[in-house]
Amino acid sequence: MKKTIRELNEFTITTAKYLAKNPAETKFSYALKKVQKRIDKASEEVKDDYNEAIYDNNIKFASTDEKGNLLYEVETTIEANGTKKEIPTQNLKFTADKLIEKNKLQRELSKKLLATEIEFEPYIATEVPELTEEEKEIFKDFVL
Repeated sequence: MKKTIRELNEFTITTAKYLAKNPAETKFSYALKKVQKRIDKASEEVKDDYNEAIYDNNIKFASTDEKGNLLYEVETTIEANGTKKEIPTQNLKFTADKLIEKNKLQRELSKKLLATEIEFEPYIATEVPELTEEEKEIFKDFVL
């Protein structure tokens, strides 16, 4: 079975909501969890590649000093004795123009990711409880 990342995300969200409302261990909850594990495993490489591309994109557009060192935002704190101390954060600095370019590229990467098809093996549940129409539609092809 092939589904897009967008469809897999819908399944994941709906599964989490269903399991939160129905915490009992049933054959249906087993089927949901089994398919979720298969999806996680099948999509791991694609998501890792996406995260790497986002990180590369951040580095590409980040601001640097005159020596080429990356610049990070700083957080200013006031110590007990009243002196100010600047602590670098994990957030890279970007000029306004570079931030616009970075965000545009990230939107394109996100669209591409969500449209990516992932192949996984469904697990058809042998016992299905009463479901809402939305749950039926989303769980179709995964566990129904």
